[in-house]
Amino acid sequence: MGNACKERCEQMELFTNNVSVYKKSNTLINSKGNVSLMGLKLFTIAIMNARYDEAVNMTYAVIGTGQLRSLLGNTGSSLYTNIRDQIENGHKNSGSLLDWRIIYEDKAKKEFIISTVITDAAFRKGKLTIYFNNNIKDYVINLTKDFTLLNCREQLSLNSHYSFRLYEIFKEKLNKGKYINTRNGVIDQNIIQWDVNITELKLILGIIDQKESVEIRKILLGGDINYNEIEVLSRQSGNKKYKTYASFKQNALVKAISEINEKTGIHVDFIERKSGLGGKVSTIEFYINTKDTKKPAAKESEEAITKEDGFKDITKDISDLTGLSEPESRKIAEAADYDFEKVKKAWGLPSRKNINNITGWMISAIKRNYDVTADKKPIRGNAQYDYMMHSDFNYDEEWLLDN
Repeated sequence: MGNACKERCEQMELFTNNVSVYKKSNTLINSKGNVSLMGLKLFTIAIMNARYDEAVNMTYAVIGTGQLRSLLGNTGSSLYTNIRDQIENGHKNSGSLLDWRIIYEDKAKKEFIISTVITDAAFRKGKLTIYFNNNIKDYVINLTKDFTLLNCREQLSLNSHYSFRLYEIFKEKLNKGKYINTRNGVIDQNIIQWDVNITELKLILGIIDQKESVEIRKILLGGDINYNEIEVLSRQSGNKKYKTYASFKQNALVKAISEINEKTGIHVDFIERKSGLGGKVSTIEFYINTKDTKKPAAKESEEAITKEDGFKDITKDISDLTGLSEPESRKIAEAADYDFEKVKKAWGLPSRKNINNITGWMISAIKRNYDVTADKKPIRGNAQYDYMMHSDFNYDEEWLLDN
């Protein structure tokens, strides 16, 4: 019980000191499930207030209306009614908070979790009490490793379910990627690449819900996941949300990333990858970076504008050289510190001709200073990872707090 109290005090100390950060388990961040935006926000506030009572074996959170109003702001109706409706009925496109089930699997350990998140809730005397399922207790309190520090004020300012979920996922990928780079001695690679299948992304965002079909759950807990089959099963179950990629991109993905880039301390770009007959978009490559918060002094403004114009010219030169898109060329330019000679040297490597993901390879080649005369065998760049399984990278609390 003492550790639980210490954990809760640390969470609240971070928040009350205007740092506004809290810990969230990477398992919860990367689990698949569907709940409304309000449900996600309530869950975030509950995590910040979570405690464990050993005497009754309960994990719960007590949240006062003052904290709820401060963090949620204007909810569009009375706070009591909004919370009651969310817990009782949920949203038209998602279940109530009490219906929320998540699924997570670690194939390396041959372990999986399918669990409800919240078992009970009560609102009495101006306080909301939320009871967590004890099966996820270890992912709520006493977190010392495999967690991500999130800025709750940034996250709670987001007005879309998709931007809310993507924000915490991007933060997790960013932290983990930087940790791996540091561990491998790559200290100057700030851009982290995350590749994800479109259907997998829909599952993570709750657009496709594993509750739709027993067959979907079986596939998710099987061996190699057939995402095309999951798409078919979802449509057969009556799910009509974003049936085309164009609709998903326009109404969910682009809007969410735009809001994240505008309101938070991270910046995200993405590139579409096509495959199969007809060249349909099957994979998204996200490029995640922390925003540069340094602003040029007034006397440096003219120099900064001139430099920015030069950066645009170099990006265009890279695009002309490689035939890559402007976002891809910009990532390569940044990796090369806008030194076009470095880009030309990497592009001249004969081994480039055997590479499918040329953007990731170019970034890796530049960062690793490939010798054009030696024609070394290309090595997969540290900026590119598939993070579906997370237990291999249990970075600890000390590293996270220092970075």
